[in-house]
Amino acid sequence: MLRFKKDFFRRLIPPKPADIQGYSLKKIMVLGLILPAFVFLGLFSSIYVSLTFRLPLNIACLIAFLWTFSGFAFGTFILIRFSNRILRYAEVKRK
Repeated sequence: MLRFKKDFFRRLIPPKPADIQGYSLKKIMVLGLILPAFVFLGLFSSIYVSLTFRLPLNIACLIAFLWTFSGFAFGTFILIRFSNRILRYAEVKRK
């Protein structure tokens, strides 16, 4: 019965590809974390500064918004600027 299930599910669910059109999915997914990392750094640093200097709530929210947005903009700029290097790094070398 176990062998039948294994064959059945192998045919039903195709295996996930390791690469798409010659690019490694793992490398692209890992390098895609650059943008969320910059957004997190901007948000975390704005919360830290707001709590350290005990800023009023409206100023703290403004700083959080501006720093998070600047982290997003900087991360997007980095991804766009270095997209050719990222793709070159993620390229799968065929033998």
